Amino acid sequence: MKGNAIITQSSQVDEEQQEQHQRIVKAGLYFGIITGLFLALSFGILLGISFQDGMYGLLLGLGLGLAVGLVCGVFFSLCMAFLSKYQTKKFEPLRRQMAREHRIVFEGEANHFMNKEGVGGWLFLTPEFLFFKSHRFNIQNHELTIPMSLIKSATPCKLSKFATGLKVEKINGTWETFVVNRNNEWAVNINNSIVK
Repeated sequence: MKGNAIITQSSQVDEEQQEQHQRIVKAGLYFGIITGLFLALSFGILLGISFQDGMYGLLLGLGLGLAVGLVCGVFFSLCMAFLSKYQTKKFEPLRRQMAREHRIVFEGEANHFMNKEGVGGWLFLTPEFLFFKSHRFNIQNHELTIPMSLIKSATPCKLSKFATGLKVEKINGTWETFVVNRNNEWAVNINNSIVK
């Protein structure tokens, strides 16, 4: 029976990962459009000033900047989607081990802020604890386990103007800060699991 639960949970996480990869590609396209517009204006103005015929330089710069920005944005989003899939596969053994040993309430990719570095890894929530394990491509590799009895609350927050932050307040008044997908769901699940 527990094996079926692991398979069901794994397929649910796979669907969530697929949705996440689609969001990354979509965000990259938006990034590409914004970057393209910025580069189009920059190149357009610079080339417009440098050419004798200002209008030709302006149009050339606008077209070049827009094309370069779109290509860079798409390339960036594809790289991010690849990295996300790669990390998901690298954490699969740990995910299986955690599912065998604990009831996983929620899990996903995360960055844990430690000494101003966003350390990438995987975050697990069980009824007993919140557990983070970094991947090896970090300067500050580490694991963090916070027993639920030491957590006071979890709150979604903005970090660097992005609304993907999660602040976990401990009963001693200190905070742990993460960047996660679906930070509102993380906060609800953590707050529902807090030992009262």
